[in-house]
Amino acid sequence: MIMELKQLEKTVYHDDITISDTFIENVEPTTFYLEVWADNGGNVTAIPSLTYDEFGQSCSGTFAVGTEIELTAVPTESWEFYGWHGENTDGVHDETITITMNSNQDLEAYFSWLYNDFEDGWTVWSTSGGRRNAYN
Repeated sequence: MIMELKQLEKTVYHDDITISDTFIENVEPTTFYLEVWADNGGNVTAIPSLTYDEFGQSCSGTFAVGTEIELTAVPTESWEFYGWHGENTDGVHDETITITMNSNQDLEAYFSWLYNDFEDGWTVWSTSGGRRNAYN
């Protein structure tokens, strides 16, 4: 269970005497932060909506504990979605996933570049992570 520390101050007044003390209390968080990055070749849409940076490559938001967020990776032309990277999403290749906000999370969507080499008839793809493969 994730806990946050909350500092409380208590002051007691009695006649001419003032007693002050500071207490630290463990409380369960009520919100968690989500940040999603889209690698070269696409972007990510979210329901409920997230706030996007000025370049459209990352989006973020703060949500109540237990909120379900639907994320969809959307490749641009000549690209295809490759997979997700992040908490509980490593190895997931579905374009649309649903996550539950039970902790702060950072996710990344990876895309693969597609192109044709018309001289030899091969279609080559390369993930933005540098892995290459070729097939006919």
